[in-house]
Amino acid sequence: MFKGNKQRQIVTAIDVGTTKICTIIAERIEDGNILILGHGTVSSVGALSKAIVENVDLASSAIISSVNEAQNMAGIPAQNVYVGVTGAHIEFENRLDNLDLSDEITNQDNVITTENIASVPTQISQDLDYKNRQILHALPMSYQVDETSDIVTPVGMHTGNLAVKSHVVTIAPEPAQKLQTALNLAGINDFQLVLEPMASARSVLTRKEMREGVILADIGGGTTDIIEIKGRRLRYTAAIPVAGQQFTNDIVQIHNTNYESAEKAKLEVGTTNIEGIKLSETVDMPVTGQDGVNQKIQRISICKLLQERAEDLALLIKLKIREMGYEDPNEASLVLTGGASNLDGLTHIVSSLATSKVRLGVPTELINIPEEFVHPSKATSLGILLWASDSFETIATQEKSFIQKMANLYFSKINQFLKILKIK
Repeated sequence: MFKGNKQRQIVTAIDVGTTKICTIIAERIEDGNILILGHGTVSSVGALSKAIVENVDLASSAIISSVNEAQNMAGIPAQNVYVGVTGAHIEFENRLDNLDLSDEITNQDNVITTENIASVPTQISQDLDYKNRQILHALPMSYQVDETSDIVTPVGMHTGNLAVKSHVVTIAPEPAQKLQTALNLAGINDFQLVLEPMASARSVLTRKEMREGVILADIGGGTTDIIEIKGRRLRYTAAIPVAGQQFTNDIVQIHNTNYESAEKAKLEVGTTNIEGIKLSETVDMPVTGQDGVNQKIQRISICKLLQERAEDLALLIKLKIREMGYEDPNEASLVLTGGASNLDGLTHIVSSLATSKVRLGVPTELINIPEEFVHPSKATSLGILLWASDSFETIATQEKSFIQKMANLYFSKINQFLKILKIK
């Protein structure tokens, strides 16, 4: 990765998806807003399967093309690179661990400070032992101070014992290694990984939703990624191996045609609402293995396949909602996003079969983005970008905390010195 520019806060997001790879280079400007400088999107079909790199060479080639397009448009190299990761290999665990802050809490009254809490994710990651798995995120959910539990912010409290309930997200080593190899072959050696549905949540969910409780279903090309957020804390993570590519593959297999034609038909004439479709409506599609031979497929036949697959997906989402502890799935608020979520009629089917409170999520927070980016398919890419942008605030906060800590230490030494003089 290219070194960052001290004068300009440049961030880069790379969304390595099953059907496409999208790179965005942007500049973080005033008030945390971002200005998109360049972007590039290329096909990744054949390089990944269900969000996992299968062909490293094809994946690295697609990444190179995507990054080059973005760099050429931006006129600057990619910097501060964040890469999205997902797949069925993603696992999570909610756990409670005691924290050793003996070296951190140095004040006489054992008061928990902002610095103590800022160090929690790092300490969790260092202390936990997940054999054969890599920790992607270790996110605090709540704290327990002595015998009092479910504390959101323990700063300022006195304690002899501090424990943290955390949501730990891990990834399998082989998919992670393949992704890293593809990125390295593309010349990207310094990067941070971000769980894609968390990134998507950053771009499409409102603060009220994250505070009161919401479920996000990010329907991409290879997987549907699901997370639950409540009290602005991540509580549940899962991936369903059913998404946009499976919708398209149904058309390919049933109608003996190629993927490109099936995808085009899905996007141009596809809907899950078959009411009103006339039997006379047809779509010309090539026959696999017969050059120059086309067939006329009834549109209603294509749409019935989409309807059936949508119903399957809705029931799988409902199953995940129940796993979160909802006895009545209709109590859950659900936001659909991702490219495949834009399929006509899908939101209605999900509201009928999974939960009645459903909306379509599009990026809303960014004010400087081109109109083409205000679309569910850009939720992950823009979310990764926002995640990268937020890292500057984290670094600034850490630097401020360090400076404050050193200042406190400095004035403490002065006070001690003055007391010694007074005694004398």
